[in-house]
Amino acid sequence: MNPTNKNENLIQGFDLELFLTQNKHLDGETFLLRDKSSTNFLKGLLANQLNFYPKAKNKLPTFCKNYCWLSPKGFEQCSSEATALHKSILFSGRNLLDLSGGLGVDDWAFSKTFAQITSLDPDNELNLLVRENFKKLGISNVNRIDLTAEAFLEQNANLNFDLIYLDADRRNPDGKDYSLEGGNPSYPEIETRLLGLGKKILLKLSPMADLSYLCKNISHLKQLTVIGYKSEVKEILAEIEPNYSVEVKVLTHVLDQTETFLKWPNENIISNPKVKEELYFFETHNALVKSNLSKDYLCAKGIETWGVSGIFGMARFEPIDFMGRMFLVKNTMPYHKSEMKSYFKTLGIKQANFTKRQFPTQIETLRKTFGILEGGSDYFFFTEMENGSLEVCHCIKIV
Repeated sequence: MNPTNKNENLIQGFDLELFLTQNKHLDGETFLLRDKSSTNFLKGLLANQLNFYPKAKNKLPTFCKNYCWLSPKGFEQCSSEATALHKSILFSGRNLLDLSGGLGVDDWAFSKTFAQITSLDPDNELNLLVRENFKKLGISNVNRIDLTAEAFLEQNANLNFDLIYLDADRRNPDGKDYSLEGGNPSYPEIETRLLGLGKKILLKLSPMADLSYLCKNISHLKQLTVIGYKSEVKEILAEIEPNYSVEVKVLTHVLDQTETFLKWPNENIISNPKVKEELYFFETHNALVKSNLSKDYLCAKGIETWGVSGIFGMARFEPIDFMGRMFLVKNTMPYHKSEMKSYFKTLGIKQANFTKRQFPTQIETLRKTFGILEGGSDYFFFTEMENGSLEVCHCIKIV
């Protein structure tokens, strides 16, 4: 029996739910130390489950609920279920080619909106786990193939797909590489072949990628979508269409739940709120900041920007479905060290949350200067104003 068949027999029918229930008090290292005499594929795999399941429950709730197998490399790079499902509601069709299958989370989501998926990954052991996971998840329309993207493209030059999806591995010995060339597979090296095979190409890119760099370096780029979830930017989607040569559109999507999201630009935006006595402070979502759309968004909402960054705003109303954080203003003041020290002392504030934009002093320095610990219910925003002066806004968060 070859090693692949042997490993397949080891995981098929193994009761992972029972194992995790009986060993939930152990981590992977402790489990491995229990029996030093036997080392095999299954033992190392089980140690990985003990290490990753506590972390995976929020990121991959359906996979965990069905006791799917996880791998270190696959788990680190995979999409969360929330972002994967979001992609699946944006794209649908007859067939999809996934050039970088990995743990199969995106394949799982796309299987709901595409009739057939061809998924590639050269890692045989990972693919054993993925095929077993698809059985547990009841997925029958994904064909996982043990090939690199380059090899598949060489062998299948005449195929055609409604969508070609690529989430390139950005890791290398020198750290993560956010360039298009540095991914594996490298998009520029296979771009010409992909443009001949797909009606659309979708690249999942790091949230660290620079949007202006992408616009300059991706041919036929139609749209960039910055995906935010909770307070973070999670990923950037680059949508490419062969022969497209018009201006690139930049969108922001902020996920609420798996099938609910806020988007900007949005032709249905509501900006006719009821004016109140309270003054509200707004901080736009990081996905809007990444998209360079914050100022445009605040203006459309009828919110006056505060500071030169265009990220903060103030208004006497609560907008509907605001993409970001909203606070009640307690005070605004010019920034002077002596006055700020007196302000903190008078109010008895010893703990607060500090945020700065276009402000010359680092947060750590501000904390040391005023002796303020991180946390608490008070929020202070530091910024430079249009006239060059420095100001502070003291807020409390709206529950």
